[in-house]
Amino acid sequence: LGRAGYLTRMRRFSRFLTRKTLSIEPRCGFGTATSSNSNEIQDLKERCDKGDADAGYALAKIYKGEKKDFKRAAEYFLISGKMGHSKAMTEIGSMCLIGYGMEKNAELAYSWFQKAASKGESEAQVRMAEMHRKGIGDGGLDYMKAYNLFSKAAKEGNPRGQFGLGDMYLRGQHVRQDVAKGYEMIQKAAEQGFADAQFTLGVLFATKAIPTTVLTEAQIDKRIHVAHAEFWLKLAGDQQHRDALGRLSELYNRALSPTAGSPENQAHLAFKYSRLAAETGLASAQRDLGFILLNGREEAGIEADAPKSMSWLFYASQQGYPDAAFAVGYIMSIAPTADVHSKQLREMFDQATTESKDGLGLGFTLCLDELSPPPAFNHTRVRALLLQDPSNAKKWLDQFQNANSGKPWDGGLHGGLNGLFA
Repeated sequence: LGRAGYLTRMRRFSRFLTRKTLSIEPRCGFGTATSSNSNEIQDLKERCDKGDADAGYALAKIYKGEKKDFKRAAEYFLISGKMGHSKAMTEIGSMCLIGYGMEKNAELAYSWFQKAASKGESEAQVRMAEMHRKGIGDGGLDYMKAYNLFSKAAKEGNPRGQFGLGDMYLRGQHVRQDVAKGYEMIQKAAEQGFADAQFTLGVLFATKAIPTTVLTEAQIDKRIHVAHAEFWLKLAGDQQHRDALGRLSELYNRALSPTAGSPENQAHLAFKYSRLAAETGLASAQRDLGFILLNGREEAGIEADAPKSMSWLFYASQQGYPDAAFAVGYIMSIAPTADVHSKQLREMFDQATTESKDGLGLGFTLCLDELSPPPAFNHTRVRALLLQDPSNAKKWLDQFQNANSGKPWDGGLHGGLNGLFA
């Protein structure tokens, strides 16, 4: 589905959503920047004009961070970099690499990283290593150069370098695969607060991929690895690491936390982390949040909210979740409104059918002509309609209704969860 099609569907379904469906509040994991007054900025400009590279760098940081003026930030990073400021050189390279405030140019970015690295800037060494590891720029794919640069930065204590080196050991790139060495380096980065490293440690514990020297088989049998996974994922989640938030959503949705206490509390945390992750754009979390809101979680004080549920499920349906597409159609089909048209229902169920190898949605599609909206959320009514095509529809509806020991369908059987915490 192209962008135009996505926007068309968004407009078409918007009338089914309430005005306050999302109520998303902005969040920032890095604190509130202190506002810079005009006198401070003017003073920095005057000092920069007189050749003060540090003043130019400070001014560029204000424009990049507080002002969000990337073009002006690039101008002052460039001025400061030409004066020999190594951190400014690294910033120029980074902005040039992704095209923030200046034209995207990988070769020019690498050149600035080289200049900064020659002055001992470890962050520039890491950026060069990442480019070699991914095959970006003139240097091309070169694991040996990446390994050497990561190693040099890691020895200097750079957490990004430690993480990159550890990841190469985990994957066996340029070196023989060594999980213990990889774990050691990634742990060093995680202990310095590097979010990607904290997330990776969480995944390693969750999947029982940690060295036996860290946890014994007996400890894993007692599921101590899940507690370690939760610890590291929370640290990454506190820094708004999107994938970590999504994994925490999974952990609490499945009530697997050994530290969070009662199922009611885990349901509350599932809602919290599903929402946080959904607001970052993570499709699996949007799907999970939509299904939580479909029926609510009475034990956690979470009320059902069909409009919000349909909104989140719709976003997920446009990003490859056929059961979310099915659920959007399902909610629409039982909505007590005359605005629901069979053409729109068919689109959602056809999408679910096309994207699912199991034909999810086919039964609903075939019996749409018989639909008349019931007055309430009625599983029995929909079940009866779906039974008109027992080869597909009955199978799916039975699975949905029985997925959670006979509780109402919340989509938990398949699709959104990522399979960790085995």
